[in-house]
Amino acid sequence: ANYPKIYFKADDYYSDFETEDKGYRNDVFVEVSAGVFVEVFFYDAIRLQQDMGDTEYLSKPGLIILKIVNKDAIHKAVSALFEKGYFKYCATTQSITNNHFEENI
Repeated sequence: ANYPKIYFKADDYYSDFETEDKGYRNDVFVEVSAGVFVEVFFYDAIRLQQDMGDTEYLSKPGLIILKIVNKDAIHKAVSALFEKGYFKYCATTQSITNNHFEENI
């Protein structure tokens, strides 16, 4: 099988337009090898700044910043990061299966 595989938990609820407008997507999992998943979060710079507010820091494992948050940008970023070995340093889970997801691109 070819990896990485990208899954969206709540794809029925988000169109690309809504996702771009909100500036984040927090329902994405990347399958990096058979049955091994990494949870990732995508933000654009404006939404990240809004969510930070007056706090000193914002930390989420698997946080990836994009210029525009949509499926095309997510796919490109995940592919590039996978090639660079980024996901080797991320926490993984094997407690979920492909059946938990609505769509696979």
